[in-house]
Order: sequence, then structure tokens, then C-alpha cells
Amino acid sequence: MLPAPTTYVLDAPRHLRPGYDYLLERKLSSVLTEGKLSPMADELKHFLQAAQVLGYSERVSTGMATEVAVRLLIETSKSLVELTDDDRAALDSAIEDREHRHQRRYQHYRTACYASCTVIYHLAARVTLNAKRPGCASRDFHGSLAGVTDGLRHSMVAYLERRAATLARSTVQSITGELACFGRFLNSIDPELATFANLDRRRHIDPYLNEVANALNHRSGERIAACTQRSRIQAVGHMLEAMSEWDWEEAPSRKLIFGRDSPRPPRPLPRYLPPDDDHHLVEALEALPHRLR
Repeated sequence: MLPAPTTYVLDAPRHLRPGYDYLLERKLSSVLTEGKLSPMADELKHFLQAAQVLGYSERVSTGMATEVAVRLLIETSKSLVELTDDDRAALDSAIEDREHRHQRRYQHYRTACYASCTVIYHLAARVTLNAKRPGCASRDFHGSLAGVTDGLRHSMVAYLERRAATLARSTVQSITGELACFGRFLNSIDPELATFANLDRRRHIDPYLNEVANALNHRSGERIAACTQRSRIQAVGHMLEAMSEWDWEEAPSRKLIFGRDSPRPPRPLPRYLPPDDDHHLVEALEALPHRLR
């Protein structure tokens, strides 16, 4: 009996170079099972261990290994730590060629490629770690931050690109909107401000806190909710703290936004219980056989 096609593919580093045109079209469903008997067994084991150390679940780690890692190992005949940006670029190009052939976008391959290269990077390979996920382009940030001065917008875009590497796209979009409000406010009161390093608590932050407290909902005409106020203030505070932690040149020299600057969320009182209902409730509780309950 001849071995399964997957077995031939897993022996490829020793015998064959099938090419990405074959590897990307072929579904290697049993790659991890049969991979334990292949020359790549140790490499796949190291990849899976590193992925789970970085916080990926077992299911996601397995998907990354089958979709990307094993194909890189087969096509390059290298170990994981020997992979380079050229190897990654070759895979990206092959994915793009497949998309052109089939006239559709294979986002799952691109996402898996991004995550897999993150794992390979932490294994000390010579690959560059991208600061953003595929599909989250900096030009989107520039458009959303229209009305912010160039110097401040450049810092905001750099910050958002780094947050995009770990946060969901919808979360980053929400943060972008909050920062845009802050940037436009600074432009209105101090158009000459070109860097966050020159931010001043009294001249910039306190007026902004007052602006947020009195901001109106453009639909209802009423003041924005306390949770929205907190979101706008905390988004700015987190950005400024991150700049300081990352030791950016444009980081403020000291902390400017504190926890007490955000309004407390409302705590609604419990619903009023009429005396008759309260009396019936007490009687029912007293009738229970479990007095402690």
C-alpha cells in the first residue's frame, strides 16, 4: 500500500520541493499526526510550544502550524530559526498569486501568516515583526484623524499602529475616534502645538476635561453619557502613558491624566418595593425550610 500524499509532502525537505502552487492548493489535514514521524517533528513541536507560550490557544496554534509553519518548512528546507524576511515574502507572494487565480481574498491565510511570523520571530528567527495586522492600513488612521495638526497626528498614527497589533480592529477604531476628538480640540486652542512633549496640564488637559464634561450628543442634543466621557479621557491617558513607557521622544515629561479625572459611572438605586410586596416577600422567606438561606 502506498503512503498517503501527505506523507510524501512531509518528506519533501529531504526529497522534493513541491512549490507553493501545490502546497497552498493542497489541504494537509493530517499534517500534525504524520508530522511526528517526519524530519520536521522537532520544529513543529517547538512552534506549537512557542505559540501557546505567547497566549494562542491549542486550536489556533494547530491551525497556524498546519496553514503556515509546515509549508514554510517544506518549501525552504530550513529550520524555523533560519527563516528570513525573504522566505516570508515568498509565501506572501504565493498567497497573492493564488488570490489572483481564484479571484477571491484568502484572509485566513494572511491572518495565519501574520500570527505565525510573530511566533517565529520570538523563536529568534531573522524575520521582521510587523506592527500591524493585515488589512489595518495607516492611511485609514490619517483619514480618521483629519483636523489634527501634522506633528500630533504622526504620533497618534504610530501609537494606533502598535495597538492594532494586539487589539481587535473595532477596538482600534473606537480608540481612533476618541483620540481624534482630543487632537481636534488641541488644534482649536493651540494650533502651534506640534508634539505631545509640550502638553501642559493647565493649558491643555484641564480645558479638555471641561470640554468633555460639557460635550453634547449630536443626535439628541443632550450631554454625552458618563461612560462616553470616561472613554474619551481614558483613551488619551492610556496613549500618553504608553508613550512614556515606550520612551518616545514626544512623550510628556510627567503624568498628566489621573484616575480621578474620569467621571464615576452612575450607580442606580434598586427598584422601590411597595410595603405589601415587601411583606409577602418576608413571609415567603420565613416559610422556607432553610433558614440560613
